[in-house]
This record gives sequence, structure tokens and C-alpha cells, in this order.
Amino acid sequence: HNKWGLHYYCCLKEYGNLSSWYRCGDDNAGLNTAKYIAGEIFRYLETGEEEAHTRAWEAFHGMQLLVNITGIPGFMARNVWGPNEGKPPPASWGWDPSPVPKYKNWWFEGNTSSDEVSGHIFGYMLVHDFLAKTATEKQEAATLIDAIVGGIVKNGYKLVGPHGVTKWGHWNPGYVNDWKYLAIGDHGINALQIMSWLLTAHRVTGKAKYLDSFKDLAIQQRYINYTRNLRVSAWNNVAYFDDTLTLLAYYVFYQSRDVLTTNGLGYMLDIVKTSMKRTNR
Repeated sequence: HNKWGLHYYCCLKEYGNLSSWYRCGDDNAGLNTAKYIAGEIFRYLETGEEEAHTRAWEAFHGMQLLVNITGIPGFMARNVWGPNEGKPPPASWGWDPSPVPKYKNWWFEGNTSSDEVSGHIFGYMLVHDFLAKTATEKQEAATLIDAIVGGIVKNGYKLVGPHGVTKWGHWNPGYVNDWKYLAIGDHGINALQIMSWLLTAHRVTGKAKYLDSFKDLAIQQRYINYTRNLRVSAWNNVAYFDDTLTLLAYYVFYQSRDVLTTNGLGYMLDIVKTSMKRTNR
């Protein structure tokens, strides 16, 4: 279901009756919309159909809504609820009223996780690299990437929302390097995520601070080594959403590979390539 450019799950009031659909809760509106954007961008690149370009651009603006509504630069909502939709449905993480005057009487679901950040960086990167036709359009996507990654770096590699650090918004060394927090293999997901975002932020903004942060985490904090065992999990710790997040992080990392090769860090690309081959088996 497309609403405000965002693509949501739909529920049915009656089993099998498609006409009984309604918009139900969605904790990952941004991630789901980013995957839709990817599909339309790749369709546009393959066919040149302007309809695909238009749909992708509309979805991009929908994802912007998730960021703009929170009033916190670079912090995206999981979901939004408009002023004419009645009472928001029950949500896993609760609803907050938007503090932004433009969105008076709107609500947003916070406590945003790494899923949403993954989707936003992935989607904005694709818009920047493949969808944008002008320098202004590229800058629009780059500004969002800068705000999101910049906020995470500023807050010590944590995602901070209206109620503090979110439950699943941790990429700091004290979390990633501590084995009591993450299952075997999950260290690699978090490490690859933040490294891929820092590379992308450096590539689209040219800001040295992102490359400096990447080097610190990858080398001094050994994040690059965690990718060697990416998705090596106990039999009871396998989840499809972690596979999705891993694939997005691989793609984002590889898309910024030139940053590595031009800064004497090409060996890291070889490590991640090996990780990709092993994870794919």
C-alpha cells in the first residue's frame, strides 16, 4: 500500500477478501520502502521507463518524511500516522507526537533500529548514484546520508532518538567488541553496517571525518576482522531479517569500494569479498 510515498504492509479484515484490506502497523516502513525504491531504480536502469523513475522518486520523498517528522536531524521514524487517520494502532515501540509545526497532529513511531538505518542509507545511496539526474538531486540524497551518519558518529556510534539511545542502535566499540551483547556472527553485521555507512558518507560528501572514523573502527577496533565470520550463528540464532541486513550492508560497502582502493585499503575489499563468498554458500 502506497501512502505518502511510503510502502506499507496491508492486513485483511476478512481472510481471502482483498477488498477488506486496511493499513496495519509497520515497524520498518523505511526499510520496506527502500527495497521498493531499489526495485524501481533497477527497472528504470534496465528499461528506461520514466514511470519507474517517477515511482522511485516519490518513494524517496516518502522516506524523507520519516526523517523530517521527528524533529531530530538524521533520526528517522519507524512509521508515521497522519492527522486524518484517526487513532494510531498499537505499535511495538509506541507513538510520539511530531514536534515539527509542519506536522502538527501527526504521530511517529520511534525507538528506531539498525533495520531502518540500513534501509535509509541503502535507498539514499541508490538515489544518489543511479536515480538523481542533476547535481541538486544528488545533493538532496547526500544531505540525508550526511545527517544520518553524522548523527551516529556524533553520538558515539549510537542512534539517539527522542527518548535516548534506541534499543538496537549500537555500533560503538563497547558494544560490538563485547561478546555478551551479540551472538556469534552478529558482530560482523554491526561492524559491516557502520563501516559501509562511513565509506558511503565519505564518498558522497567528501568529508574526511568519515574516512577517519572508518579507519579507526576498521583497523584500531578490528571491525574489518569481524566480517570474516559474518552470519556464523548458533542453530537457534538464524533470522531472515539478519540476512536482509547483511546483503544490504555488503551492497553499500561494495558500492564505495573505490574509497578503499584510492586510500591504500584495498586489502579490506578482499576480506569482504571472501566474506561474501562464504556467506553466500
